[in-house]
Amino acid sequence: MDVAIADAAPVIYWLFTIDQWINVVIAIGTVAAAVGAIIYMHQQSGIFAKQNEILDEQTKCQLFTLRYEIYEGMLEFLCVFIQNFEIDTPATKEFNILRARAAFLYDDDVNLYLKEIYERGVDIHFQNNEIKQLIEKARQGLLNAEQEKKRLAVNQRNHDEIIWFSGQIEAAKLKFKDYIDLARIK
Repeated sequence: MDVAIADAAPVIYWLFTIDQWINVVIAIGTVAAAVGAIIYMHQQSGIFAKQNEILDEQTKCQLFTLRYEIYEGMLEFLCVFIQNFEIDTPATKEFNILRARAAFLYDDDVNLYLKEIYERGVDIHFQNNEIKQLIEKARQGLLNAEQEKKRLAVNQRNHDEIIWFSGQIEAAKLKFKDYIDLARIK
């Protein structure tokens, strides 16, 4: 029996040398570190995805706020303008500032719409001034037949523009709908 133990001793010694144990521990440690790194990266990717989702929602809210300010400013301009058809008002100045900001926040359809509102507002303002002058001439008896035709034509254009402006509050809701609906903001 002593011979068998003596023969087995070198094999056991070879399996359990310090260098061998160190290599086994290093291999196990490397595998454990790799598994830990994978778990950590998976957790971090979940956190990163959640942070991106939150950032996207914050961006949408900010974009909504900026766009809604322009929408409100346009409605304010329309309401003030429809009351007196004057273009030289603080609301007009604010509207022009909002139009400049809108160029960066809206597509061409809304920007062209805002431009149309302003240009038609300028047109109706000048038509009103022309009508006032023609009415004054008529009161003074200085209006000839050709000028009377012109007054009637300007009155008709003015009437058509007033009708157009009075429908723009509802039309604006449709025009801006896709841009200020939080569920649709991209």
